[in-house]
Amino acid sequence: MADLCQQCSIEIWGEDSRDLADSSRIAGRLAGQSDTIYQALCEGCGLTWVDNAGRCVDRNCRLHGDSQKPSAALLSSLLPSPSSPGAV
Repeated sequence: MADLCQQCSIEIWGEDSRDLADSSRIAGRLAGQSDTIYQALCEGCGLTWVDNAGRCVDRNCRLHGDSQKPSAALLSSLLPSPSSPGAV
């Protein structure tokens, strides 16, 4: 069975299967920490970093990292301005 981070699980199955969340709780207990970020293998993202909730927090993740999020400038350039024809 495939292990998925929280985001991939929601994208693929429509809900959080908590595959990697369970592993992070175990890793946190072993390390004696409550807030643990650790490296995991997500079948969607690949090798990534996840938090206690199993959420991918790797800034360089090919699917969920900061580099994949469009900048505000890019978003504003794609949206019509309120004064342009055809604006809603």
